[in-house]
Amino acid sequence: MSVGLSIVFIVVAILLMLVGVVGSLVPAIPGPPLSWLGLLLFFFTPQSELSVVFIIIAALVAIILVVLDYVIPSLSTKIFGGTKAGIWGCNIGLIIGLIVAGFFSFTFVGIILSLVVLVVSPFLGALVGELITKKPFLKALKASAGSFIGFLAGTFFKLVYSFITIIVLVWQLIA
Repeated sequence: MSVGLSIVFIVVAILLMLVGVVGSLVPAIPGPPLSWLGLLLFFFTPQSELSVVFIIIAALVAIILVVLDYVIPSLSTKIFGGTKAGIWGCNIGLIIGLIVAGFFSFTFVGIILSLVVLVVSPFLGALVGELITKKPFLKALKASAGSFIGFLAGTFFKLVYSFITIIVLVWQLIA
């Protein structure tokens, strides 16, 4: 690989990883998969000493994080005392939130709105689900808070993954 092409690969890899960090916060951008693509692109440069096994494991972790991002709010709703109705409400709220957020994600204000929608929709869905089962409001609110905590946990894990990919790349470049 020529030096010029190698530099292009590294620059694009860094850009993908930075967009991956942003995507860990913005619903319309798949953060961990983009960060992994940056890692994969870097893998093909002469500067990389990453192994195929590392790249495969990093891909599996990115896939798991994408799946968990949709599962964690439901699990945390259950942990906080949610019933099946609350979990269903959380999932339905999340789906509605994803659809609605997709319409807003094209401007800076839209990105902020889509974040709000994705935080609020599972919370409200879980709350409605719990209230339908005649659960007292404070208990329903506690179960719904689990969906919010789950959203924060998923965002945290995605951010950690995306920053780790950047650290790996930088470490490889300076080593």
